[in-house]
Amino acid sequence: MLASTEGPTDWADNYGTRIRGYLHPITTGDYTFWIASDANSELRLSTDADPCNAALIAYVSGRMEPNEWDKYPKQQSLPISLTGGEKYYIEVLHKAGSGSDNVAVAWEGPGLNRQIIHGLFLSPWLINFNATIQKDTVKAGKTAGLDSIICSGTFGVTPEMFDNADSVTVQIYSAADDHLVYEQTLSTNSFTRSKNTYAYKYKVKPSQPGGISSLWFNVNKNTFYLQAQNVDLTGLGCPMYLLIDLGTYAALGVADENTVNGKKLIPIRLMSSYADTLAVTKAQLKTSIRPNSDQLSVKGTFTVDDDSNLTAGLTITWGEQTFTIPGNRFTQVKADRWKGKYFAPDGSVINADFDFAKCDFTVEIKQTQIESQWGTVDFNLAFGNYTKTAEARI
Repeated sequence: MLASTEGPTDWADNYGTRIRGYLHPITTGDYTFWIASDANSELRLSTDADPCNAALIAYVSGRMEPNEWDKYPKQQSLPISLTGGEKYYIEVLHKAGSGSDNVAVAWEGPGLNRQIIHGLFLSPWLINFNATIQKDTVKAGKTAGLDSIICSGTFGVTPEMFDNADSVTVQIYSAADDHLVYEQTLSTNSFTRSKNTYAYKYKVKPSQPGGISSLWFNVNKNTFYLQAQNVDLTGLGCPMYLLIDLGTYAALGVADENTVNGKKLIPIRLMSSYADTLAVTKAQLKTSIRPNSDQLSVKGTFTVDDDSNLTAGLTITWGEQTFTIPGNRFTQVKADRWKGKYFAPDGSVINADFDFAKCDFTVEIKQTQIESQWGTVDFNLAFGNYTKTAEARI
């Protein structure tokens, strides 16, 4: 299975390459394609899975540097409407000369900036089958490495496919930037066969490093079940991709926001170290007829995609007002928890409590005048490389 639609660079001289297979867009919409190569190449795309309907959509007739997308007008296609969940035959023909040989195909579409087509959206020519995810439950453990997932759906495996394979590889991806969250390979020898079901079992001990605890395929009903316990699912987001490789066969299933956790959000902690997020869960304001006597409390959740912390200080913005706590006013009370308190020169008192493990925070501002008092207010937090704005309502 191809990792992407990019061939080798400086591999050889005077040879030809043919790359073909199926393209699987996730979202319906208009897509634009580019091809870059040295020297000549053609990109063909079908209106469906039938190669007979493939048409030339872009080509290169000269020398180019690797991933040089804007040298020739004809190397870019017109916008092409594709349907999410369908598959389309795609083919690349490339003729290399004696120069710096290279070939690659990129695309751009709904939710995708221009990028080389990742292997997640591709399946091999004449050796692929599909999976669908019908139920998907994800739970975050108390700490990273103790997360769990249960996933089930359809899977078109046959006994011949399974018997001819040496291993089964399971990969879980977050759609954003094709982020690989979890991967595990199992030998097919570790599966038992009872009637029409191939099954793998592994006992995961509490609070101990785990893995896939159950994986089975019913070849008559074309269904599968996957359970993994005490694994690290940090970085998981929606849509979630489940890729199962079985020898030379591969299946891709997609779980969107309506499938994962029964339409509930993926636990916020799992997105930690992968995406900057901020959400306000509760905002309370107590006003006073006395000047500079208002009190504001904001609670919420956050995740940080790098190692930014509060050692350089925290800036809080509520509407048009800004409050700060210097870094030397913060104390690291636990490995992942920071508390800060600051008596500002204007008489206001700012308290902050940030738990980077649980991904929750509380900010309190007292003895001040809050200008934006009612309705919806923009709330911003900034520290290190982190700066996010969320909507708060009081």
